[in-house]
Amino acid sequence: MIKGSLVYKAKQAVASFSVVVCIVGLTLPLSGCDSPSKEAITLPTQHWQDIDVQIESRPSPPVNGINEIWVLITDAKGNPAWDCLVYIRSSSQDPWKQAIQDGRVAVYRRAILLDQNQHEILQVQIKRNGKEAELSFPLKIKP
Repeated sequence: MIKGSLVYKAKQAVASFSVVVCIVGLTLPLSGCDSPSKEAITLPTQHWQDIDVQIESRPSPPVNGINEIWVLITDAKGNPAWDCLVYIRSSSQDPWKQAIQDGRVAVYRRAILLDQNQHEILQVQIKRNGKEAELSFPLKIKP
C-alpha cells in the first residue's frame, strides 16, 4: 500500500479512532471511582461477643425509599466472621428480614424501605454459635 494513497490514510484514521475509543472506553468507567462522598455516613461500630459489627448503606447517606444495607462483621483479629445469620429491620413493627451473605467475606446485604418519618433506628439481629443478639443503629435519612 502506498503511504500517500487515500486507502492508507483511511486505514490510519480508523486505527487512530479505534485507539481513542479504547482509551475512552477503558477510562470512562473509572470516572466514578473517586473518593467517597463527603456526605457519607459512618455509624459507630458495635461489639458483641468477639465480633465487630459495622453498617453501610447504598446510597450513603440513606434516603427515603429503598436502600441497600450492608452489615459487615469481623472478629477480634479483623477476619471475616462469615458463620453468622443476620436479620435486619427498620422498625420494631416490621418483620425481620434475613440479609444475604456475600460469599465468605462477612458482608451481609439486604434492600429495605426507609422513611425518615417512620424509621430512625436500624435493628440488626445476629445469630452465631447458638446465641443471638439484637443491636440498634441510629439512622439519619436524607430527605
